[in-house]
Formats: sequence, C-alpha cells, structure tokens
Amino acid sequence: MQEQEEIAKLDIKDLLPIGLVMVVTGIVLSFGAQVQSEIDDDFTPNSWEANISAKSLEGQYNLTKKMPTIGTVAAIVIVIGLLLSGFAYMMGNR
Repeated sequence: MQEQEEIAKLDIKDLLPIGLVMVVTGIVLSFGAQVQSEIDDDFTPNSWEANISAKSLEGQYNLTKKMPTIGTVAAIVIVIGLLLSGFAYMMGNR
C-alpha cells in the first residue's frame, strides 16, 4: 500500500499567527539582547565568556535585521499558494 504525502497548505487565515510569531520573536530577541548586553559588562575583556557574549549579541542582531525579509517571504508564500489554488479551482482540479 502506497503512503500519500501530505502537502502543507497555507491560507490567508495563517497570516495572523505568522504575524504574531514574528512580533513575539522580535520582543524576545530585543529583551534577550538587552539582558545579554547588561551581562556582557561583567565579563573580563577578551575572555571566553566575553567572546561568546559578543558573538551571541551579533547573532541576535543579524536575526532581527532579517525579520522584515522573513515576514515578506512568509506573506509571499501564502499569496502564491492562494493564487495557485485559485487557478486550480478555476481549471476544475479541486
């Protein structure tokens, strides 16, 4: 017996949860960066801990810098999915 693959289907109603996840992620990253920068002051310069802390802050900064791109890509994927499902419906392939 052959197993059918399930394809993830996104809908316009999925934009709200994706938006909420983006907002919560942004808030968590900003608070995390604030706490990390406060803790960073306690480390000896050029120590192992200070280097890890600096790289962690750099990673958090890079991720938050990409948040608008991630949101745009998520919205584009949903819109393309809606267009393709609309065309499939119009062609009779339900």
